[in-house]
Amino acid sequence: MRSRLSQKKPSFAKKLKPLLFTGIFASFSTTYLEMIFVGVGQYSFPTRPFPTVFPIHIGFTLLAIPLITVTFLVLFERTNRIYQLAMLIMLGILAVLAELIAKQLGLISFSNDWQHLYSFFGYILFFMINWLIFCLLQID
Repeated sequence: MRSRLSQKKPSFAKKLKPLLFTGIFASFSTTYLEMIFVGVGQYSFPTRPFPTVFPIHIGFTLLAIPLITVTFLVLFERTNRIYQLAMLIMLGILAVLAELIAKQLGLISFSNDWQHLYSFFGYILFFMINWLIFCLLQID
């Protein structure tokens, strides 16, 4: 009987690897997207760590994005479809608000071509892709 109990993993332990992998994927994909958008001049980060090494805000892509993504995945998994839809829309709105606040604080500057609606839909798509990856990683 003890061997059966020791073989059974708690659900969180089973989800830990997919959560970590998805968080790392989110970090890498955001880093590359930021490099592209900064490279084509859509926005820039006047205040950032290691400005001579990285043209992007590496703290955002390596710390904030994975933490936000993992938190999103844990919460998203626990809600029904209606709340999931509301959550995605809310995250899109929060992304736009965060951009506007970061702009006011001088953390980011945008080109005249930039539309914050890009971020609204972009972050919704970003979180949906990360959700899909997280779900696919849990298939036995």
